Amino acid sequence: MAAIKIIKLEPVYNTNNSSSSRRCGRRRDKLWICMEYCGGGSLQDMYHITGPLTEPQIAYVSRETLQGLAYLHSLAMMHRDVKGANILLTDDGAVKLADFGVSAQITATISKRKSFIGTPYWMAPEVLSLVAAVERKGGYNQLCDVWAVGITAIELAELQPPMFDLHPMRALFLMSKSGFKPPTLKDKARWTTNFHSFLKYALTKNPKKRPTAERLLEVTLFFIFL
Repeated sequence: MAAIKIIKLEPVYNTNNSSSSRRCGRRRDKLWICMEYCGGGSLQDMYHITGPLTEPQIAYVSRETLQGLAYLHSLAMMHRDVKGANILLTDDGAVKLADFGVSAQITATISKRKSFIGTPYWMAPEVLSLVAAVERKGGYNQLCDVWAVGITAIELAELQPPMFDLHPMRALFLMSKSGFKPPTLKDKARWTTNFHSFLKYALTKNPKKRPTAERLLEVTLFFIFL
């Protein structure tokens, strides 16, 4: 079994010729990408049916996601759109990072690395403050993925990311303000201090102080291995 994603190409890329390779191929004006089939669907699909995930479940998928990101980052790449809808499960419960449509090489061109890519509610503050970051901080790097893991953990616990009830542009405005404070879980008594600590590390506002995916796996063992 395989999953195939068919993408209509822009006119500049259109061709009447067809070509193929082991993982992808182009046929006329469409690109066919062959991927591993994940029968369990996405985490978003799951919680829409089951309701909020339990803390051990969130710990498991967070650990697996961070391991995938640590590998991706070791290749000098960042995902830039980590969220429940882009984390898939196989039939046997393995966790897979999906939809690399907005991923990028960290060493790519300056304009690409500093581009406004991702989904607003999961974005890190440094991505949202893009104009200022480009001029003063040199853009953003793979640590924006770590922030997104923290937001995704909240999403899995509360069925939506923080500020999801706001218009995207309003959320962007609030999150880019200097006084913006990292989000926390609403029902604090429902979750352990370990979970709160995990979020505190992942959702460190200053990217210079935010741990890498590899480091976060080390410092939050008390949460990851419940």
